[in-house]
Amino acid sequence: MKGVILVLAVVLLFSCSMAISIIKPINAEIRDNEVYDLGKMGPGQAMSIYIERTETTGGLLGKGGYYDFANASMLPEGWKVNPSLLYDNPLQVVLISSENATEGRYTMQINVVDENNGDKLGTRTFAVAIYINESVLGFEKVSGTSFAGEGQPLRYTMLLQNKGNAGDVFVVEANSFRQNNSREIYLAPGSEVRIPFEFSYLSSGDYNVTFKAYSKLSPNKVRKEVTYPITIRNSLEADLKSLGNGVILFPLFEHGSYAIAHILSSILG
Repeated sequence: MKGVILVLAVVLLFSCSMAISIIKPINAEIRDNEVYDLGKMGPGQAMSIYIERTETTGGLLGKGGYYDFANASMLPEGWKVNPSLLYDNPLQVVLISSENATEGRYTMQINVVDENNGDKLGTRTFAVAIYINESVLGFEKVSGTSFAGEGQPLRYTMLLQNKGNAGDVFVVEANSFRQNNSREIYLAPGSEVRIPFEFSYLSSGDYNVTFKAYSKLSPNKVRKEVTYPITIRNSLEADLKSLGNGVILFPLFEHGSYAIAHILSSILG
């Protein structure tokens, strides 16, 4: 019976034990001299590493303790680091890649420190690898038309994607004839958002609308730009084609007749 109790106590001890670990952008228990792949980001972007600072084994009296500080060393050329705050919980280290970094795999060393060795935990050292990829930003049209009548609404929906493992703030701009729109959007790693835009033109003619998206940290390297042509006409044909975007031109008593005309126009091609 005592043997069973002893085994259960050992199992309970190990199930409740906690070792320092990487929480984000991956989840892994830290082992000395190991290399951990953290995923990809673009040149000039920043990746945050979150580290659980609690250790429940070893140290003073064998009861573990807390690591107090984390930093990075052996950085690739042009890279920077923002070390964690003292006693931060969890410890957060920010690695900033060089804007001139070419695509490829980069490694650096992370040091997790017990300040003044107060808990007798010493320093834990491990390596991380980050892949630089210039295609971490996705930006494309998912809906929109290029033809409308004068004064009719012309709507677009753009899809913004963060394909990397670094959260970032992206600036999205839309520019057309005397119409400019800009907004900032934070995207977590691997997330996406659909962004609606609306334009209208009072005069017939051929126009362009340009959409831009870029990283606020690395606007020159992590960016996408697309341009679409727009045709505005003052004619019944233009009005019929643009009715699906929302009626602005016609008074209420004319809605029925123009709806019928729009259906006939669709049937007749």
